[in-house]
Amino acid sequence: NRRALHQITRYGVTGVVSVATYVGSLWVLVHAISLPEIFANTAAYALATALNYLLNFYWSFMSSEAHNVASAKFLTVVAVGFALNACFITLTTTAGMPVTGGALLFSTLWPLVSFALQKIWVFRASSKWPAPTDGSGLNVS
Repeated sequence: NRRALHQITRYGVTGVVSVATYVGSLWVLVHAISLPEIFANTAAYALATALNYLLNFYWSFMSSEAHNVASAKFLTVVAVGFALNACFITLTTTAGMPVTGGALLFSTLWPLVSFALQKIWVFRASSKWPAPTDGSGLNVS
């Protein structure tokens, strides 16, 4: 349905913006500022995560959930993602892959799991999306 397509599209755009923020800031922190990779990765991930929450709350899911509830759930999902990301970056850099390569690879896998968790749990109280219609303006839900 059209509502689901719009939500997935917005989530995808949010993801692309978040990934660009993550990888771009990681590159700057490692290559321009010379932070150790694990510290740079932590800072870049935190920045991208804050941006991701705001864009998903207000735009992708148009949530009506209270921020204290949604943000706690979101941070739980983020904590799981962060732990998996740290393990993944450690494994890939140990295997000789550049840190940004590992970040890009993780960033293609995690969004699938994250979307499902955000849709069914984090932002579930969403009510700002218009009800689906049959094109005539009649509600079909």
